[in-house]
Amino acid sequence: LSKYLGFCEQSAWYTHITYMIIHVNPIHYAVNAYAIYKLDEFLSVFCHKNSIKVQIFEYLFIITAICSTYLCCYDKPTIGLSGILFCYMGFIACLLHNKYTILYITTFIICNIIGFFVGGINYMLHTYTFIAGIIICLSFYIYKWLKQ
Repeated sequence: LSKYLGFCEQSAWYTHITYMIIHVNPIHYAVNAYAIYKLDEFLSVFCHKNSIKVQIFEYLFIITAICSTYLCCYDKPTIGLSGILFCYMGFIACLLHNKYTILYITTFIICNIIGFFVGGINYMLHTYTFIAGIIICLSFYIYKWLKQ
């Protein structure tokens, strides 16, 4: 299934969207889904405090995960929710200024080291979406600052 729905250099355009619904196994899906669920809880509290609709950021994260796929195509298909997950992590790492920031950055570094040395993980997708999450967060701060 990943051959048909995961994105790679020679895959169809729609695979840059469908890659998020395919996972290696149920554990891979469960870990990604749970992590996004917990990060979304935090995002919901943040948005409620700032009178912003949470869907704005959710849509931005999904669009970012799709657009980032065009920057990191390889010969093997990429699948999973990690593009969205790392975008959340970058956003929240920028937002927080406490011990959890270190946790998010450490997780990002460990996943990318594993992906670089072991293979089978699209570490560039993780990098692009993590950085994009930080940029989205900084854009929010700039918008908020200009609005005052």
